Amino acid sequence: MSCLHAVNKIPKQGLLIQHVLPPRKVSEGDIILKRPPIPPRTSSMPLRLSPKVATQTKIVNDEHNPWTALLRIHRKENEANKRIRSIEKYKKAQDEKRTIKVVENNNIVLIHEWIQDRYQIVAGKADTLFDKLLDEDDDYLDAYLMNHVNFIPSTQLLDQLIGVFYTRKLYQTRILYIIRRWLAVRYCSFEQSHSLFERLSAFLTREYGAYSNQIQLIQLIIYSQHREFRLPLQLDYASLACDDVPILSVDSKSIARYLCLIDYQTMEYIVMHELVDYSNTTNQGCIHSMTTRFNMLNHWIAFELHNTKTLKAKRALIIKFIEISKFCLALNNFHACMIITMGLSSTSNKLKQAWQSLSNREMNTFTTLQKLLDVSSNMLYYRRKIESAKKLPVISFLPVILKDITFLKENATFLVSQSDLINFSKCRSIKEFIEKQRALISKQYRFQQDDSTGHWLEYRLKQANI
Repeated sequence: MSCLHAVNKIPKQGLLIQHVLPPRKVSEGDIILKRPPIPPRTSSMPLRLSPKVATQTKIVNDEHNPWTALLRIHRKENEANKRIRSIEKYKKAQDEKRTIKVVENNNIVLIHEWIQDRYQIVAGKADTLFDKLLDEDDDYLDAYLMNHVNFIPSTQLLDQLIGVFYTRKLYQTRILYIIRRWLAVRYCSFEQSHSLFERLSAFLTREYGAYSNQIQLIQLIIYSQHREFRLPLQLDYASLACDDVPILSVDSKSIARYLCLIDYQTMEYIVMHELVDYSNTTNQGCIHSMTTRFNMLNHWIAFELHNTKTLKAKRALIIKFIEISKFCLALNNFHACMIITMGLSSTSNKLKQAWQSLSNREMNTFTTLQKLLDVSSNMLYYRRKIESAKKLPVISFLPVILKDITFLKENATFLVSQSDLINFSKCRSIKEFIEKQRALISKQYRFQQDDSTGHWLEYRLKQANI
């Protein structure tokens, strides 16, 4: 009997029939609620990524890949540019806060800026700048009076001051004070113009009663300035007669002292009277005289070395000039020191044997002197030596002074953005530079001039430059 037939013969009552219920329908919300949380990954093995993803990850994480370096550079540049823009924006906002513009009839007539813990005038129209003479401090007065020829003639300035004196009585004392400051800081305007001096004299000789004391002060300044304005004594080389004494027998310190006294007299006159009017086209007295003497000293050094025959004498003469230069530096005469050093430097190729015979100590001294001639960083070494000089007077190197004043004067007199506004910052810079130079020669040397040494040196200079 087959199994199929056996099953068919089983009675239906004996079979246990179990009905399978269909699965209960569960909503999506129930599924989400009952889904077990995914445990955090704890394995240290890397995930398997597709080849494309793995390649991209490798490119991004490869430190030596050029694309990674390029992206990093661009990112750094963008961050740097953002910082620069934010700094510029901040500075611009701060500058706007620190700038005050005075406007009349929709036109800017005066600009103030916050400088050195106070507001200072940096630009303005000519009439407005003149009006500010009546209430500004001496710093403004000196800057204006030193540089007024750039935007107003001296005769016009004097006429305007006299006009204010007669029309605005409250400012009469102030006008007399302005004239006194003008004579003190820029007497050359009156010395060079006879008509200007006559106008001032006619104004001062009138009867003013209550202002007689101020008038007397002005007249005293005129008298003292007129005496100081005379050129320093220029020796007549042709009239000098002196014994032909060898330089090695003359005291090095005496020569250095004489050079200091002569250079001081000339530099004082230049700084007090000629520097304020200096330009490359003018041929001013003491500037021309000091430049000529510069060349004469150079020729003198070459002349003395050329006339020395033996190697031993040449070596002794080089040492002599190094001593003179060192003494000049000790007396803060940078001008003479640097001229002598330049003259010696020019002979180093022609007199190699004499220079090679010098000791290490002497060569080290000369090398130190040569550092003053180093032009790198705008002659930084020389400028630091000038600033660190503790004793006055200090005689600066004239070519550097003329270079600096020329640089300042070449700045624009009027603003580029507004051609009707005078660049008063330029006036302040020139005034500060001239005052600094005047401060360096505000004291005199305490030693007296040795006439015998002076006559000998002038005679040798004459012989060297025939």
